[in-house]
Amino acid sequence: MMEQQDFQDNLLISIFCDIDDFCKEFDKYHKEHLIGDETNKDWKPRCSMGASEIMTIIIMFHLSCFRNFKGYYKNYISVHKASYFSKLLSYNRFVEIMKEMIVPMTMYLITFKVGNCSGISFIDSTTLKACQRLY
Repeated sequence: MMEQQDFQDNLLISIFCDIDDFCKEFDKYHKEHLIGDETNKDWKPRCSMGASEIMTIIIMFHLSCFRNFKGYYKNYISVHKASYFSKLLSYNRFVEIMKEMIVPMTMYLITFKVGNCSGISFIDSTTLKACQRLY
């Protein structure tokens, strides 16, 4: 069990370092290329947690076996990984802040973490029945 815990801790640290490096470069790029009011150039969330910490938690959720984010955040991050995040937000505040991460998360995933395209891409729009209608 200890080896599994060490692996998860190393993965968390590795992902955080990768995202933190990206955020530093993204911040430079964003400040240089943003058009508009000079005072409104900060893309980072207005909270005590850093963008790289927020993005790390979001990505780690998708790598976890948890089925819902609330359980993951309240029962895993807040209990077992709080020592890695010095200014951990409440669950409600974290969910409010998550939407501000869409642009940097998209850029991070597109720039670094998407595999090479084979030339053939498609989207399956098949309808999936979730339950039988009773009316």
